[in-house]
Amino acid sequence: MVGIEIKIEVKPEKRPEFLQAVESLQRAVGDEAACQSQHVYEERGHPNQFLWVERWTGAGEIRARLHSAKFRSLMGAIRVLGTTSELSVVESRDWFEPRDRFPGPAPTPAANNDQQDPE
Repeated sequence: MVGIEIKIEVKPEKRPEFLQAVESLQRAVGDEAACQSQHVYEERGHPNQFLWVERWTGAGEIRARLHSAKFRSLMGAIRVLGTTSELSVVESRDWFEPRDRFPGPAPTPAANNDQQDPE
C-alpha cells in the first residue's frame, strides 16, 4: 500500500470554511474503491495546522489520484484557505502514527475538535 500525507496550515479566519471543505473532499475520496483510508488530523494546541492522510492500494492508484480532478480540487482548496508545508507520497514501510508528525500530545481528528469547551 501507498499513501499521501499533506501538512496544511490554514489561515485562522478560513478555519470554518476549511472544515466544511474537508467534509466534502473526504466524501469524494471515500467513493474511490482503491482508497483504503482517509483521515484529517489537527495538531493539538495549534488549531490551524492539519495533516491530511490517505492510504491507497498501490502505486498506480496513487499516480491516478495525484493526476485526478478531485486531487486538483483538494490542492486548490488548500491554496485558497491556507498553505502546504509538506506533501509526501509514502510506502507502507514509511507510515507513521499521527503523533510522529506533530510534537507534543497526539493529534486529534479534526472533525471532533471544532467544538468549543463550555465556559
